[in-house]
Amino acid sequence: MSLQFDSSTLLGTGGFGRTFPGEFEGRQVAVKKIEQDQLNHQFLDRDRKKEEEALLELDHPNIVKLFHIQRHENFEYYVFELCDVSLYELFESDHKKYNGPTLRVIEVFLQLASGLERIHSEDFVHRDISPHNILIAVRHTDQNAEVKIKLAGSRLSTRLDEWKSFRTDMTEFGGTNWLAPELLELYLKCEKSVIEDEAWWECDVNIDVFALALVFGYMLLGGEHLYGSEEKEIFNMIMESRPINMLKIDGKLLYFYEKLLLEMLEYDPGIRISATQVVQELKSIKDELTANDSNPLHYLIPVKNATKMEIIINVHAKLGKGGFAEVFKGKFRGNNVAVKRVKINEVNVREEETMKELDHPNIIKLLHCENDECEEYRYYALDLCIASLDKLFLKSEDPQKYSGPLPRHIDIFLQLASGLQHIHTKKITHRDINPRNILISTPNQHGEVTIKWADFGLSRTVNERGTYTVKSEIKGTINWFAPEILKILMQDTESRGDAKSRGDAKSDVFALALVFGYLLLDGKHLYGSNQYQIDNNIINKTPINMQKIDGKVREFYEDNLLLKMLEDEPKERMSSSQVVEELTSIKEKLPK
Repeated sequence: MSLQFDSSTLLGTGGFGRTFPGEFEGRQVAVKKIEQDQLNHQFLDRDRKKEEEALLELDHPNIVKLFHIQRHENFEYYVFELCDVSLYELFESDHKKYNGPTLRVIEVFLQLASGLERIHSEDFVHRDISPHNILIAVRHTDQNAEVKIKLAGSRLSTRLDEWKSFRTDMTEFGGTNWLAPELLELYLKCEKSVIEDEAWWECDVNIDVFALALVFGYMLLGGEHLYGSEEKEIFNMIMESRPINMLKIDGKLLYFYEKLLLEMLEYDPGIRISATQVVQELKSIKDELTANDSNPLHYLIPVKNATKMEIIINVHAKLGKGGFAEVFKGKFRGNNVAVKRVKINEVNVREEETMKELDHPNIIKLLHCENDECEEYRYYALDLCIASLDKLFLKSEDPQKYSGPLPRHIDIFLQLASGLQHIHTKKITHRDINPRNILISTPNQHGEVTIKWADFGLSRTVNERGTYTVKSEIKGTINWFAPEILKILMQDTESRGDAKSRGDAKSDVFALALVFGYLLLDGKHLYGSNQYQIDNNIINKTPINMQKIDGKVREFYEDNLLLKMLEDEPKERMSSSQVVEELTSIKEKLPK
């Protein structure tokens, strides 16, 4: 078999080699030339031969076809079908910019997801998805042009083991901009010499799903990265689960794709959706787009459409400030609301998506969100509340002290437990339960108030078991951590990202018990009066202030509720649903 290529014309570099135009069996091809030394460290010869045979058989319209592999002297030559340009060139600003035929966004996404689904179905993992490794192939006919989007990249030569995972090391990766967080965790461990550079690490195919979401975002943003503009910023934002550029996507596009993107960008690969699920969701989106006749809005370069804001903000009536947000009084569609204002690049997209999912009388309602005309701030219209629980126990002379109406303790407890139960049924954990994040609504026409959960900035999606991967940096509020979180905090930073470090939705239940105790103790903590004492007593299972709760009240709450919510082991602890059931039973026993 004859193979010829033009080594003076370079098509591209990467993946340990260089690519040239060539000819093979009468067809124009792309020839990738790689030194054998770059490949030998990865596989035994017999393993590589098996994988190469399988790759040669891999045939899909959205995967660049591998025709032939040839060895000569110290080089290996991979012969691929020839494509026109890479996705990267679609957004170039100079003469290299591609201006040829394209497809609608939904068609591009579906083709890429279908190609990836096929790769995974054959028990391969790509490992190197980026705009440079996604190619556009245009085939001209007499009347029109057929455009195909194809996954390329010779690192596709890794097969999964019987557990649907594969072993990798950081020598196999270049830059970090297109890597999933589990690979960045490995990168950090190598950098800090926690493990040796040549050590192997178990990963699964969902690293590809994360990278594909980054490519989707890149396209929707017209060539920008979802997580920032520079490599260090992108690295940090991926590790913090903050796709800071998400809200720069045109609103009409974001409406259709935001939920899918966040499911693909889950930090925990065990929760992240599969390539097959991506295909299914994209088909549903395509059906909805077709029904809405939205075709003109969904080509590769989105067009911004300025609209008048619906939220009216009173910048002279500031309610508070915290983190990256300021809160003001305002109006939305004639109703009094709280308006949260956040700079676009500081927006927590996951918090926004979480609040859109939650609809319950005991959870702060997100009524509307929008950007200003300058795309500088994002505004959120929220239920207007009058105070947080920590304002109940301020000194009488403090102007912020809340002295207004309140439900009975049992009703406060039931409202909080019902709200938390709803959060957990959505497979979400709050992770920052404390009195400051529990709000008291403005009184209704009968003078009654409702207790509501707020601040979902640290919330996380959990898997079917109610657990999630703990990141190396633990966030939350001091004095309100469950024992399992405190134990992780006591580990070395480098050990926190290990598979054994799992967070649990029942950590919320422990923190809720602390809030119940806080109310029953008129603002004191169940476990002590300072952080050192509280942490030690939580670890030692000693709620030293339990006996200070009024005896008659404690009789109803201690044994059957509080102590079961405060169990040291999450698996022994009550669930939020069981808390609601027990509180309902207690309410029936209490005097009216």
